Order: sequence, then structure tokens, then C-alpha cells
Amino acid sequence: IDRYAGNEQHTIRSMGLDCPANVASANCPGGGYTYGDMGTICSCGAQVHSDGEIWGQTLWDLRADADIGATTARLLVTEGMRLSPPNPSFLDMRNAILQAETALGATVGLEDDIWAVFAARGMGYFAATASASDTTPTENFDLPPVGSLRGVVTDPVNSNAPVAGVRVAIPGNPAGLSDVTDALGQYSISGVPVGTYPLVRATKSLYDAEKDETGVTVLSGQDTVVNF
Repeated sequence: IDRYAGNEQHTIRSMGLDCPANVASANCPGGGYTYGDMGTICSCGAQVHSDGEIWGQTLWDLRADADIGATTARLLVTEGMRLSPPNPSFLDMRNAILQAETALGATVGLEDDIWAVFAARGMGYFAATASASDTTPTENFDLPPVGSLRGVVTDPVNSNAPVAGVRVAIPGNPAGLSDVTDALGQYSISGVPVGTYPLVRATKSLYDAEKDETGVTVLSGQDTVVNF
């Protein structure tokens, strides 16, 4: 209800910004909106203020997320507007906010939280839209597909004995994906985004050189084994 602009009547908004997605209540009839509601909120069809409620509720979720908070949300959204293309779609702005998190990653590090907010509102990894003016986008609630890397590091000079304390990493990855081998020479890196990585590297102090593995492909929901 628009307490100030509409004298306690529904005028600018059909429900509050803080209505959770698909959770109906007295103050949130039908539940908060998702991306698939585009073009259906107003009986008149696609309408900028009505469809804007989807985006408004999504940004409120960013603000209300306990790990993100209002101050960081404002920072990410503002920086995202600087990074977005002209006339962006909701998905363009989602991507720009994620890019802002990467640019500010040293102090933020909230990529998973941001994805969770957008996925809950139907702007998940496989959501799609033809353009910023598309009023029938395809919503999706999936988080980015991930797999994992695991393996064993051994020393061929020492009867292939396991080597502890070796750092195995994907160099240059903004998420800092890495692990250190245990006493059995084993490492495991979870939450690795799906794709082919040109380089995975194993290093340890006092060893002469790094050991590299090139062209490592990580598949969704699977363990990719790379031994060094």
C-alpha cells in the first residue's frame, strides 16, 4: 500500500517491496513477484511501474540479505549502473551487479549471495530475454552450475609418496579457488564454475618448479580428477 503517495491505497505499487517471492500473505496477495510475472502485473499488460515492482523487490532482497546488507547493496547497485550497457534488461543489470562484486571482490566476496537473490526471483543462471523491451522473458531459478576438482599429488622421485602441503589452484580466478594437500597428498576444490580452465597449477616451497595441467574441463555436478 502506498502510505504516502496513495493515501493508504494501491496506486504506484500493487504490494510492498519487502514481499518475499511467491510467499502469499495479507500484505502480499499472491506473493512477491518473479521474472516470469513481467507483463502480467498490471491488467493493462506490460507497464513500466508495474513491471518495475519485480526489480524493486529483487533489490530489496539484496538489501535485506544478512550477508550483503543495505550499505553494500547500495554500493553494488550503484557500481553496477556504471558498468551496465545502455538500456539494460534485468539480466544485464544482474550481470553488472555481479561484475561490480568482482571489481570490489577484495572487500565484498558475495557472489554466491547475489546469485541466490536473483535466482529466487526467477533471474537464475539459465534465465533468458530477447532484449530490454522483451515483456515475455524466460525465468529460471537455477544457481550457476558447478563441479569440483580433486586429486592426489605424489613425488615420483620418492617412490610416488604422497606430498602434503602442496597448493593446487586455478591461477587468476577471482574466487581464489584452491586447496592444500593433506597428509595423504589429497586435495579437493568444490564450487568450481563449469567450464574449461587453461591452467591448473600445483606448487610447494622448496620444490624446483610448478607442475601444470592444461585444458582442464569441469562438468556440472561432477568431480574432475587431476593428479599431479
